[in-house]
Amino acid sequence: ATNLSFSSEYSGVANVSLIDLTGRTIDTRSIDVNAGINDVALNFEHISAGAYMLKFSNASDVRIVKMIIE
Repeated sequence: ATNLSFSSEYSGVANVSLIDLTGRTIDTRSIDVNAGINDVALNFEHISAGAYMLKFSNASDVRIVKMIIE
């Protein structure tokens, strides 16, 4: 599993999308988010090794970060 740590100003549900470098969405999941620091384990074992973008979105914010799967 891949462990992600991030902070959020709000509690609620967020969508996490794994996007390849051509812009194709590979995987999308909904996660519960708490206000403050969050630690989430995501299993990407079925995903091929390579560079991806990880998109976090909720009702008030969208963030995109680069991610390497080995």
